[in-house]
Amino acid sequence: MRVRLAPVFAVLFLAGCGLLRDEPKAAPEVTPEDLAVMVVPGEEIGPAVDPLEVDPEDSGPETAAKVAKNTIDPKDKGKTIVRGGWLAGYELNYSDPKRAAAFRSQEGLVAVGSSVDVFETDSAARELLVKEIRDYQRFNGKTVDGAKLERFETFEAPVGDEAWGIELTAAVGDTRVYVTGVYFRHGRLVGGAGYLRADPTVVRAAATRLALALDERIEKRLAGELEDRPVPLPETTNRKPVPSMKNRKLDPKEFTLNATDVPGASVAGAGYRQHGEVRSFLREFKLRGDRLGKSSVLYFRAMTQVLEDPVAADDFLAYSESFQGGRDLTRNLARGALKVAPSGIMTGPVPTRGNDTAAIVSYFGPQGKRLTAVMVLVRYGSLIGSVTAVGRGNELNPRDVTALIPTLRARLRAGV
Repeated sequence: MRVRLAPVFAVLFLAGCGLLRDEPKAAPEVTPEDLAVMVVPGEEIGPAVDPLEVDPEDSGPETAAKVAKNTIDPKDKGKTIVRGGWLAGYELNYSDPKRAAAFRSQEGLVAVGSSVDVFETDSAARELLVKEIRDYQRFNGKTVDGAKLERFETFEAPVGDEAWGIELTAAVGDTRVYVTGVYFRHGRLVGGAGYLRADPTVVRAAATRLALALDERIEKRLAGELEDRPVPLPETTNRKPVPSMKNRKLDPKEFTLNATDVPGASVAGAGYRQHGEVRSFLREFKLRGDRLGKSSVLYFRAMTQVLEDPVAADDFLAYSESFQGGRDLTRNLARGALKVAPSGIMTGPVPTRGNDTAAIVSYFGPQGKRLTAVMVLVRYGSLIGSVTAVGRGNELNPRDVTALIPTLRARLRAGV
């Protein structure tokens, strides 16, 4: 279950800086359908859920951008969540459609549910789980986005590999909400289960039982012993945003770096591309002396993509800095533009300033002929502008590529 501090409280999945990483140790594959089956259906929660309905806004697959939006820290962005090793999440919440009456009367169950998030490694899952609890403690007594965390306490909960039970009281004006939940780690998965009430009824035992039920479903699904189907979700227009007409009219060519933006560059080729609903324009350049700053460059290009909406663009930005995203982008570059086999890929994020930017550096190819690729991406609304440079071994300095971020940002804004 996720409870928000915007407007109420949020589960905290804060992340540290990413490091250059090779392939993590093999772990059981966890698919999106697995996550959807692991969460606890209403019939296993008990009679308390009978007056409630599946919440269409707070049930279903999670995105990094949504997780970031729901954290207690208003400065969080999707890419910080992914940098910490988050891969995917799913939540299933039941809520009272007449919750306003419960808050007015200051009594009753408002919502109950569970969530599961999968991470790249056990240590990544543990790091963010511990960080989550510490940040609840850090924000105790503080007001964020108009909601004040008046009380936060923990209690023991014997669930999974390690767990924390939490109780908190939040106030938004004269309205108070009371949350009791259990967050636990099961290998590289983090589960959450809890109750949100309009009164201070103690439900620690019920929250622990719900967390144990969730842990059991996780264990059975990983062992191939749970064949349930996901609980059907109500239709909601918010689950799949409709592309705006403005986005349909955007011409990515107008937002793509040209020869005047890169000193000593001349256009070697250009053209539009279409991948599903995403339209893009790409320019390839020949650099004077094959140099960008102090770096020797074999290949250089700029591209702009028009995504469905700003949320989709933010998700793509976060994905690009993830371990899997970096590998996928490197594979596509190697096989598509460079026509080489993307063997021995190592990839990791490059530090950048601004929540609208992301950068990755990748190394690939056989020993003695290793190539370095640096990709820089900037988001502006539903647009993703990027530049990519490829060089031999250590002949390409990422700083010479990230130095183009201000130019890339200015081009995106100038095209609107």
